[in-house]
Amino acid sequence: MTTKTNTETIITINCRAFNGRLERNKVCVDGDTVTVYDSVAKHYTTCHSLSARDLGRIRREAAKA
Repeated sequence: MTTKTNTETIITINCRAFNGRLERNKVCVDGDTVTVYDSVAKHYTTCHSLSARDLGRIRREAAKA
């Protein structure tokens, strides 16, 4: 799923955002800021454990969308 607005792009991608588990997560990319949807807190958060490599991959995928 991909949603794109003027400033942000929301994609669903496999990544290790929380607890190191590979899961399918909704990710919002707005410029250089990457936030991940936390299903427990019910909002997007920057408190994730994404590596620099994952962040780069997510930004590239969002740019393609």
